[in-house]
Amino acid sequence: MITIPVYELLLLPEVTFFFKKDMFPEGRIKEQNIGEEILFVLQEISMENIFPVGVMGIIENIDEEGSVKITTRKRVQVTRVEYTDGMVQAEAVDLPDIQDISPEEEKEKFDKIKKELMDFAKGFQWGVWVRSMIYHWKSYPEAVSALAGYMSLSWEEKYHMIEVDSRKERMHLMEEAVYELMEIFRVSEEAETAQKNSNEKVYR
Repeated sequence: MITIPVYELLLLPEVTFFFKKDMFPEGRIKEQNIGEEILFVLQEISMENIFPVGVMGIIENIDEEGSVKITTRKRVQVTRVEYTDGMVQAEAVDLPDIQDISPEEEKEKFDKIKKELMDFAKGFQWGVWVRSMIYHWKSYPEAVSALAGYMSLSWEEKYHMIEVDSRKERMHLMEEAVYELMEIFRVSEEAETAQKNSNEKVYR
């Protein structure tokens, strides 16, 4: 098992990620590691300590361009961390979710937000490109992971989304984050339009 410390990266379970090979320490990810488990330990802001909850995944593939395909599978409780020659090695045990929301309800909530995002994207110049991306999303964690870079979430908020045991509460946190992002884009677009209209009046 390979251990990789990460910071600021929202790694939700049950999502497939594609990373550039140079994101990892040199020589840590090789062809022979395909099929091997990878443990992401999440660092605190100080970079000196590791949060107690991490994410376990599996290395699915490494393509010719060096892109590493990793699917996160489950949350884990980090039980031991060692630092050797500048490298981190950790051990962990499974941390099961509290199944307090049915798969059917999760799907219903995701289908709803997916439709709202598709409709929302229509109002922007970049809408065509974004809608094609949204179309391929199959779950809330996948959607939020893809949008995380545009969200105004602190590292503590991202970590809380990972550490919370309740699937229902995690769903609620993801919903809040997506709706907040949509509101930010909406307000920004309205302000930009108002500024543009104001400038046009000045030059008339």
